[in-house]
Amino acid sequence: DPIKFVNSNIFFYAIHKVILNRFYLNAIIYWCFVVAPLWLSRGVFRYFEKTAIDYGMNNGFQKAVSWSAKVVQGTQTGVAQSYLFVFGAGLLFVILILLI
Repeated sequence: DPIKFVNSNIFFYAIHKVILNRFYLNAIIYWCFVVAPLWLSRGVFRYFEKTAIDYGMNNGFQKAVSWSAKVVQGTQTGVAQSYLFVFGAGLLFVILILLI
């Protein structure tokens, strides 16, 4: 009886079990091509979100806007003549650029 022969010896039982389970190829393929890439992508996403989004986008934009506000605030004098002078200089610059 082949069943008694296979079950009687642990070596043949192990070989039978490996062959019966298709060398565990489905599990190996699933772990290599599904579980590992999911784990890797989740780790990369967490790292990307923490560094690029939280620090880069949120803090970076906040610091850039506050710096540009300080620059613009420094140009605001409240004197209309200085505004008119800067407007005239800008208009002259644009005309020179168009003529060249």
